[in-house]
Amino acid sequence: MPALSAPKTPRLEPPTPHSSSAGSSRENSPRTPTEFPSPIINRVLRDIYEFSLPSNPSDKDMENAQQRRSHALRFLQHMAAGFSDQQLKNLKFLEDFLRLRQWPADLAHKGYAPTSIKVMLLNASAFVNHFKAFHLEISGLSSNKLERILLHLRRLSRDNTRAVLSHRQRAKRKKSESLQTSTELQSFIRNAERNLPRVMDDNRTKPTSKLYRIAQGYVAGYLAVLSGHRPIVFCNITKADLLEAEKDPLGRTLVWVSTGHKTDRAFGNAYLALLPKEADWLRGLAEISSLYGGEQCPYIFQWNGKQVQKLNRMLRAAWQVAGMTGDIAFSLIRTSIAIEVSAAPASHCDHQPRTSNIYTVSLSPYRPRNICHTRTGCWCVTACATTSPQPSGSTLMFPISVRFSA
Repeated sequence: MPALSAPKTPRLEPPTPHSSSAGSSRENSPRTPTEFPSPIINRVLRDIYEFSLPSNPSDKDMENAQQRRSHALRFLQHMAAGFSDQQLKNLKFLEDFLRLRQWPADLAHKGYAPTSIKVMLLNASAFVNHFKAFHLEISGLSSNKLERILLHLRRLSRDNTRAVLSHRQRAKRKKSESLQTSTELQSFIRNAERNLPRVMDDNRTKPTSKLYRIAQGYVAGYLAVLSGHRPIVFCNITKADLLEAEKDPLGRTLVWVSTGHKTDRAFGNAYLALLPKEADWLRGLAEISSLYGGEQCPYIFQWNGKQVQKLNRMLRAAWQVAGMTGDIAFSLIRTSIAIEVSAAPASHCDHQPRTSNIYTVSLSPYRPRNICHTRTGCWCVTACATTSPQPSGSTLMFPISVRFSA
C-alpha cells in the first residue's frame, strides 16, 4: 500500500451512547454508594470480587466480577437501612426476613426489569454462600441461619420466574417488530460494498472521527450479515490475526479469532472466511488506525488506541449513512438470521418454525447447510436452496447469506 502522509491525528470524540428504555427509567435515581459502612464486610466484598475472577481474566470477566460485587453491595444496603454502624459489624441484620422479601418489589419500583432482579438475587445468594464458606466465623450467624437466608433468596428467585417469562415475551414481541428483513440486510451489504472504497479513501485524505466510525460500522455490519457472529468476534480481531491468516483452496483468507466468550468452550474459536476484497477492508482499517491514535493498539477495531467495546455505535452510524430506516444492532441481525433459517426447513417439511431445530443439522461454516433425514422420512434443504446456479465464491442470500462453492 502507498505510504501515508501524516495529517494531524483527529481527536476522537466518544460516540453518543444509545439510550435504552431500561436505563432511562433509572437515570434520575440516586447513585448507590460504592462502600459499605462496615470495614469487615467491605473486605469480604473485595474478596468475592477477586474470587470471581479466573486466573487470566478478560475485560468481560472483570466486568462480571464487579457486577457481582455491586449487586451484593446493593443487597446489603437494602437490608442495612435503619441500622446503626455498630449493628453492621456482622451479618445479623440479614435476619430481617420481612425486609428481605420486600427487596424484589423495591427493585421493581426503582425500574429494574425482572431479568435484572433475577441476576441480583443470584448474586446476593452467591455472596451469602461465599460468606458461609470462607468467613463464617466473622458473620455472627450460624451455618443454619445463613442457610435460612439462602432459602428465602431461592424462594424469591422462584417467585420472580413468572415475571421473567412475561418480560421475555414482551421483549421478544417488541424485538420482532424491529427486526430487519433479508431484503433490508441485502440492501445494507450492497451499500457497504459500493461505499466502502470511497469511505476508506476519505479516511486517508481527510480523516475525521465520523468517517472512521462509518468505516468500522460498514465492515463490521457487512461481516455480521454474512457470518452471524457476535460483535465480540470483530472486536477481538487483531492485526496479528490478519497477518497470520492462511488461504484456503478457494483463495479465501481464513481468520481465526479467540473471543473469550462462553461459546468458545462449546464451539471453539470463531473464524471468518474472507474474500480478497473483505480482507482488504480489514487491512485498510488496520492501516488508517494509525491516523486515529491506534499505532500501538493491537486490535483492528479500536478507538483512541483502545479496543472498541461498543461496536453497535459504529454499526448504527453506517446503517444511517446507508439510508436504512429503523434501529439496528448485532443482536437484531443475529435474530433475523435465526428466524430465516428456522422458517426455511419449516416450509419444506410442513411443520412449525419453532420445531425446525429438531430437523436441522449444521455443517461447516460457509458451506451449504443441509437438513438431516428425520424420523418422519422427510428430506429438505435450507440455506443451499436456490433456483439458479451460483458462481464459485459468490454470496447467496436465501434465506440468509451463505458463501459456498459450486
